[in-house]
Amino acid sequence: MPYRVRLLPFFFEKLRKYTGTASDESVIGYIDVAARKVEALHNAHSDACYYYLFPNENGAPPPSSYADNKTTKDTLAAWYSIVQSAVHSPQSPPDAAKARTLLVPVCQRLRDAYGNDLRLFNKKPVDSVGRQKVCDISLSLYRDVESLPKNDAGLVLRYLLSDQTSAKEVR
Repeated sequence: MPYRVRLLPFFFEKLRKYTGTASDESVIGYIDVAARKVEALHNAHSDACYYYLFPNENGAPPPSSYADNKTTKDTLAAWYSIVQSAVHSPQSPPDAAKARTLLVPVCQRLRDAYGNDLRLFNKKPVDSVGRQKVCDISLSLYRDVESLPKNDAGLVLRYLLSDQTSAKEVR
């Protein structure tokens, strides 16, 4: 397991070029796996949740300190599904204008619920309390997007997770 866990941040960065043209189902499935892991780490009241979301952050412990076999296998399976769908039956890249429009009410709910805490995304939180808030907000964002109709959720998630400049290269 250790070598697989150390490679997860690397794979995630490479995966971004596929998410834009992957199937909605595969991207929604990945977010569901990731959100369950974030919830579990967040409930443990540790900074592992934050570092799971931002594995390349300075000071991040190695993923092997908070990853488990089941989550790693589920994550790799979800990533496989994304790549497979993007390569074998690619969709058009997400419509950025439509995705941003769909995000307006989601962002408004986040502003209403978290207010000035949203500024934590503009700088690295300096303490555990800030890192926990970033986890709360991230989880709320993805759960709100997941609650959209399936096609809209897939479009928004593909938009949020993809590397828009690389999406054209996959085709």
